[in-house]
Amino acid sequence: MSQIEEYLEYLRSHGRAERTLRDYQNKLSEMEQALRAGGFPTDPGETGTEALLYMRGALHGKEDTVRQYLELWDRFIVWRTGQKVLPRLGLLWNRKQIRRTFISPEEYGRMIASAREPWERIVLVLGGMMGCRRIEMLRLRTEDISNGEILLRGKGHGDGLMETQPLTETTAAEIERYLAWRNRQPGASADNRFLLIPSKRGGFLGEKTMETLVPRIVTELAERAGARATTHTLRRLFGTTIYNATDHDLATTSRLLRHASVKVTLDCYIEANPDRERRALDAMCQALTF
Repeated sequence: MSQIEEYLEYLRSHGRAERTLRDYQNKLSEMEQALRAGGFPTDPGETGTEALLYMRGALHGKEDTVRQYLELWDRFIVWRTGQKVLPRLGLLWNRKQIRRTFISPEEYGRMIASAREPWERIVLVLGGMMGCRRIEMLRLRTEDISNGEILLRGKGHGDGLMETQPLTETTAAEIERYLAWRNRQPGASADNRFLLIPSKRGGFLGEKTMETLVPRIVTELAERAGARATTHTLRRLFGTTIYNATDHDLATTSRLLRHASVKVTLDCYIEANPDRERRALDAMCQALTF
């Protein structure tokens, strides 16, 4: 029995109508052929972002139809692996613009200045100066920081995807300062394997856990600074700053954000620069002077 047939049997056991199953079989088979023609694995467990991007271009029909096909294959992947792949692409369908929150370096500076506790400051540093996702912050261990590098454990089961990234002197000093404070706190020694307090109750934060505190910390510090921000806003600040600092090197920016595709970086993590827009328009006017 093929994996498509196994998946359809799974859906049948959960009450899906036969008419729907026949439609799914046709669509899944069509996508399987498209993947094979493009030289990609047809096993849903091996489908990555590049394969889905290829299928988006290879499938024919209206955009809504193509979207339905890709969402079906993504559910096929979830059945096989428990993980979604399609959201990683950050595709904007039907020209619908998703409003993403960005903050300026000045707003970030005000957030840093408003941090009253060491754990508040270190969350901002990890998010804004390392581009850490919340899950990467929570999984970060003291042993992951050494020799001017930091090992980040990202999405996925267990330790997730692991990437090593250079550690700047500024960030290293902030982490060292935080650890010196943390290791002096009562109850910290039992959990000193993790940089932040792990996802369980206890320790010197009492009944609070960093898993619930991290998003609240960022939101509250943003409010104090007169801004709006989430942990992902800090990642966007990191990405935009790297992009501008490297003279718009998209490949480097994407790599430092640990993205599987530069499309995600470009679509979701880089804010347009008003000064650069003005210079571009001025240059256009000079070029088209008549």
